[in-house]
Amino acid sequence: MGDRLDLVYRYMKNSVEIVRDESSRFNERVETLQNNFQEIYEELIEDAWFSGLTAGGNILKAKINELISFLDTAEKYCLSLNAVLNSPPAELIESILGVNIDVETLFDEARSVLKTINDRIDDIINGFIHIINDKIPLLFKGGTDAFSDAIVGELTAHYNIVDRNREKLVTHLKEYRTQVKNTADSFKKRDEDLAGAISRGSQVGEVGEVQKTNAYPIEESAYMKTRMKIKEIHLNLVFQSFKTNTSAIVIPILGLLKAALSTLEAICAAVKAAANVALYSNIPTEALSIFTDFDEKIRGEIDEILKPLNDAAKIVEGVKDGVGRLIIYYPVLLDRMRPYINEALFTNEKFSNVHKYNFASINILKEMQIVFDDIVKQLSNEKAQAIDLLCNYSKNIKTTMGLFEEQIDRVTL
Repeated sequence: MGDRLDLVYRYMKNSVEIVRDESSRFNERVETLQNNFQEIYEELIEDAWFSGLTAGGNILKAKINELISFLDTAEKYCLSLNAVLNSPPAELIESILGVNIDVETLFDEARSVLKTINDRIDDIINGFIHIINDKIPLLFKGGTDAFSDAIVGELTAHYNIVDRNREKLVTHLKEYRTQVKNTADSFKKRDEDLAGAISRGSQVGEVGEVQKTNAYPIEESAYMKTRMKIKEIHLNLVFQSFKTNTSAIVIPILGLLKAALSTLEAICAAVKAAANVALYSNIPTEALSIFTDFDEKIRGEIDEILKPLNDAAKIVEGVKDGVGRLIIYYPVLLDRMRPYINEALFTNEKFSNVHKYNFASINILKEMQIVFDDIVKQLSNEKAQAIDLLCNYSKNIKTTMGLFEEQIDRVTL
């Protein structure tokens, strides 16, 4: 029985080594999961402007700076146009038509919206950095004692108790072996003394010292109560929490960013409309001929305005489309993360190997209990009180083995 229990210990030791190896790789597993998040993001978005958004968003920030530059250029040409329009004969035409082509207010509003867009981009970048640096490590936290590495921590704590119980069982078995030997020796000596007393009429000697009975209660374990389903249960809990919490960070900010871009889009359109106002649409043809040269000058200024505005409109449209894709694909990104989270919590292959070693240990313990069933059966047919006590002691050991087996069984699938 001692040899069989040693084999159980070797299997347990192999399992513990696997758990320790996973524990030593904790930072690596967290970092790998963080990289997985960024890789899936880049794969899904497929947008050069939004590339690297999870790591600082330099490309997108550069595009927004380019957008600001285009609007600054458009404003400069609008001021130049205003200078032309505020001189004769434009003042005459404006008074005839009642048209106000001042767009300074629109550019002031555009600057305010651009600041909002910059702030929202900073928010989304910081949101992604927060998810990667803070939320992803929290995926590992949990278990009975809120371990930072839930599955590894739960297994380690449980194995510490199991190993202490194994030591108790080993001592229990050794004492039992000594008791059986002492009892057998005492029976033999008493039998020999009785034979001598009968033949020679001498006194019967002392029984002799026998190993006393000690109690070795199994220590209860508060860990692995759901067996190795703990990994699946933990995965379901943290994944749902991760989806809810990170979506609450990302989606509202993206919605605000998209709204700000729509506002900027409308402002650009309003500036273009103001630049294209038909100053001469209501002037008779014969009157228009008077201002032909002046009209060409205005049209030249308008062309200069429209070019940066058109470029700005393309950037706004591109960023807006990218934001729309990100809103659509963020839930897909989260769903694709699930198998990577599962692997990071505890490597699947190693988790399976832990099960195999413990399953082998359970089979050995079942064999040992069968042997003790036979011991109990044999001893229960004897009449001597000492043998009855050994029989009860055998039952206690078998009960201890059963409790010990139950604790190892928790570390199986």
